[in-house]
Amino acid sequence: MSAMAEPPPGPKLTSEDAAAARRRRRRPILVIVVMFAGYGIYSLLSDSKPGWLASKPQEFPAKVAQLRFADGRLDAGNPYVILLKRAGRGRKLPPRRLMLAMAAQTTARYRCRKPSRCPWISIAPLTCRLGDAAPGPCGLEFFDLGQTGTKLFPRPRCRLTRPGIRDLKIACPRTLTLGAKVALEAPSKPGPKPKSKPAQ
Repeated sequence: MSAMAEPPPGPKLTSEDAAAARRRRRRPILVIVVMFAGYGIYSLLSDSKPGWLASKPQEFPAKVAQLRFADGRLDAGNPYVILLKRAGRGRKLPPRRLMLAMAAQTTARYRCRKPSRCPWISIAPLTCRLGDAAPGPCGLEFFDLGQTGTKLFPRPRCRLTRPGIRDLKIACPRTLTLGAKVALEAPSKPGPKPKSKPAQ
């Protein structure tokens, strides 16, 4: 038997063609690596979601038993201190202390502002005291801001609200513990219309 003929040699690749071929072979590997990295980041973020994101409307309105933050907790016996960094010329000074305290009637309420902003939980009334200033009323709002109305990548947002003062963005609490439910406030009924006097 005659030996099989060797296939004719293919075209000789230039250095640019060889580099392009190597890049084409690397692309599928890079896509797989990026997919696994994205999945790992999403899993990490999912595991670190605040517990109040799973709150249901039927749990509200209710008294607030406790709010637990990464560096402390807020309940009837424990005020929570927020350290506010200074700006401008005073940024080298120590941060200011804003102390939050609960009241006996502090209540958590639930609402949906938009399909992509649920839950939206408001905590009020609270008492705020900045440094040695007089205490004043304030409240907290926590909400889940979705990008496109989906729940794939929620972005929790939390802020402190004070009458007449710009809202202050704060770190979100990890958990919200509710106490006893409270009755829904009945809408106020309009009073009777005054009778018109007959013309004289």
